[in-house]
Amino acid sequence: MSCGICDAEQNLFCSGCCNYMFLRSRVTLIKTLSQVSELQTQVTQLVSGNEPREPREPRESRELRELGESREHGGSEKLENSGKSEGGSRPSGPCNSGNCAHISQLQARINSLESQIRRQKECVAETKASTTKIRLDIERLKQLESDTHAKKLEIEEASQMVFKSAEMARHSKEGLLETGYRDMLLLSLHLQAEYLHDFLEVFKLKRKRKQNGFEIVLGQNVVPELGSLGHYSTAVINSGMDRVCYFTALLAKYTSQTLPYPLLLPTTKQPKVLIHSISRSFNLSDSNGETQSLYLHHSVKTMTRSSPREFYTYCKLLSMLYIDVAFLATRLGVVRITDLEDTAKLGHNLTQIYLQIENSLQTGARLPISASPLDVDLDALQEYLITTIDVALNGRSAEWNLVEVPE
Repeated sequence: MSCGICDAEQNLFCSGCCNYMFLRSRVTLIKTLSQVSELQTQVTQLVSGNEPREPREPRESRELRELGESREHGGSEKLENSGKSEGGSRPSGPCNSGNCAHISQLQARINSLESQIRRQKECVAETKASTTKIRLDIERLKQLESDTHAKKLEIEEASQMVFKSAEMARHSKEGLLETGYRDMLLLSLHLQAEYLHDFLEVFKLKRKRKQNGFEIVLGQNVVPELGSLGHYSTAVINSGMDRVCYFTALLAKYTSQTLPYPLLLPTTKQPKVLIHSISRSFNLSDSNGETQSLYLHHSVKTMTRSSPREFYTYCKLLSMLYIDVAFLATRLGVVRITDLEDTAKLGHNLTQIYLQIENSLQTGARLPISASPLDVDLDALQEYLITTIDVALNGRSAEWNLVEVPE
């Protein structure tokens, strides 16, 4: 295979052509210097009047010149031919006007070549400066890339450390919260168990046999049933309902339940149990949120005959207490309230609540609190209590006695 530039038999390009391709500007400079040297020699000979001799140029310059001439398609050949023709036409005699003109031409050509040399040197210097600047920019960019990569690695390492620290903090926080919640739950269960144990010790529920069945004794006080309410004395009714109010209010507090009709236990300023007549769960009351005392001043039999308005109000407050007890029984899941009769079974509901608490303390389990709804109409329950009490006393309903209340 021949060279891609000259005719030398080489693989791809010969070494001379490769050098010429990469060192073209230097070859041109060397060639120009050779021409300048030759012209200076010719001028010196012409000035001295000696015969010009054929200049002997170095072998490397001759090879580079020939190589340049073969690449530039005869451009430099014209320059050499013109130089030779000028040298051949030189007169052998002393300098005359023709020789002086020829010398002037040669001097002008020398000046032109020297200016070309200067431009070539300036171009080479500019190229070197640009190359140096580019090399410095490349080094700076490499250094910047290295610094950026190192900074990136440092940032990634810091990010990983921050992420690991955040994960550790989150796990630690979750562990602390879980541990704290578990400890608080265990503590609350322990305290609730202690409170409920003391609660059962205070309110010991018993069943007392009587002639027609049983009656409930709560905290050493009889809880009158609805059907026999008119046959109990005023003191027994007041003490029994007072114990039921205490039982209901304290149990709601221990189990964190909000009663439909809140109970206010006695204080030094108010020695009687009060009931909020407005409901927090049901909008069934029309007494504008007043607090009234669940206290019986006269016997039930006397109120039904001489004070129907007072009897009516007492039955309404009694209905509120029955709803509160039924509400707790429903939340504890011990009874299922389906009608007014189930709500009015005060003794049965209290017994089931007491047994559920006692069973949870024996097994060590938590009280099962559910969100079972309770929908009882207060006015309907009030009418049911009035009718039941009047029928038990007189064998008839007292509904018509409440239509016209004496002044």
